[in-house]
Amino acid sequence: MRKIRVWLGLIALAVLAPTAMANGLYQVEVLVEDQSEEARQQGVRQGLAELMERLSGREDAASASGASSIIGESSRYLQQFDYGEPVERDGEQRERLRLRFDGEMLEEAMQEAGIPVWAGADRRPAVSWLVVEHRGERQIAGGDVLVDGQQALRRAGERHGLPLTLPLMDLEDQRAMDSSDLWGGFREPILEASARYEADTVIVGRLDQRGSAWQGRWILFRNGDTQELSVQGETPAEVVDSGIAAMARRMTRELAAVGVGAEADIYRVQVRGIGSLSDYAWVQRAIEGRRGVGRVEPDQVNADSVEFRVSTSLDRDGLARELADVRRLEREEVAEDRMPAEREQRPDLRFRLR
Repeated sequence: MRKIRVWLGLIALAVLAPTAMANGLYQVEVLVEDQSEEARQQGVRQGLAELMERLSGREDAASASGASSIIGESSRYLQQFDYGEPVERDGEQRERLRLRFDGEMLEEAMQEAGIPVWAGADRRPAVSWLVVEHRGERQIAGGDVLVDGQQALRRAGERHGLPLTLPLMDLEDQRAMDSSDLWGGFREPILEASARYEADTVIVGRLDQRGSAWQGRWILFRNGDTQELSVQGETPAEVVDSGIAAMARRMTRELAAVGVGAEADIYRVQVRGIGSLSDYAWVQRAIEGRRGVGRVEPDQVNADSVEFRVSTSLDRDGLARELADVRRLEREEVAEDRMPAEREQRPDLRFRLR
């Protein structure tokens, strides 16, 4: 009994704890002419517009219908501001205005205005592998191995609102992953080596120098799909930032398409066989990663099962088919109850964790 109470307590903590990415997701830095109130207000409006693009993955988010009223009240969403060290741009000194916004309030306003949002609370880390070839030698970033672009990778993830997990590059990673597999973008060995991190998204970056320029090839593995893009720049940091920015926009556009607005339906999905916090976390991530699924929130927690409230654009049968494709979930039939009260209490879908 004590073990069950501890497990339930850990679930409660996991439900209440905010994601680490949410701390930096709503921070924006813009350059302004000076520290006057007029320049600051203009910077706040600019920063809010940039944040709206980050949350929606759409470059036209700030010009969408309903966005003007949000930007017009930009100070309402501002929680904190300060100034960093001045920088020089185009021969003139500019002030670095650092802004922190109320993300929850802004996301709610955007959803009410019909602007899609990938909420900070729903952003799960992606595993990010980076292999760099320099002077004929290839190195994989992670652990104690520092390569060109590694610090830029962390900064880019924070800047563009994409939480990233870099591999530990311990003995297990070194045995499982070879630089030639990453360089070739070979799906199976990459996903097998990434499985230990229990992420539903894997990003691979490949950097090499050609003449005075750096080339980058980026691959996104998610939900059985593979997307690729190529970028180039003068430095590894520039190539990394461009690649992660593009990946963040693609993921945000995909995952922001289904919000918690009026058009989304809510279904109760019960998963039995959950006996630990890691089981719970895995199931929640697996459901959130399926096509057409928005928010996934626990509604009832029992000794060996959790009932989730799943927001989705799919109907019940469509959601059932999506979840049936999750490798560790096995669907169970929900018995028909004769009494109306019993029908109201039973879940819409039931699965067992294998």
